[in-house]
Amino acid sequence: MRSTSSSLASGDSGDGIISSPRADRLLDFNPAAVIELAPAVRPKPVIWTDEKVTQWRKDHAKHADRLKRAREGKRVDPIASYVGAPRPSPVMVWTPEQTSAFLAYARRGSAVRVVSADRGTRPAAW
Repeated sequence: MRSTSSSLASGDSGDGIISSPRADRLLDFNPAAVIELAPAVRPKPVIWTDEKVTQWRKDHAKHADRLKRAREGKRVDPIASYVGAPRPSPVMVWTPEQTSAFLAYARRGSAVRVVSADRGTRPAAW
């Protein structure tokens, strides 16, 4: 049996070293072809208006209090508190003023922050 490293080093593309189950006749059909999925519904983006920010702050405070009571007064992880607070929509959009305030806070010192504010972060599947 040839080793993978020597065959690849000799210019062989590796075909035949690792073969698919279909080529080896281990599978006679593609099981994924018979699965039916409901169409995905993307959530509608909602803008962070002043009213929504105010309501979120109230909801966040209530959520943090619930977590603190559940932990019997012990320290609550601020990230868990922030992430778990309810939002008006799963996709929230900053206004230009909010984006500007974020960039001022971040001191515009990192190109990553500027790009993420301009382009946003997106899951790899989108």
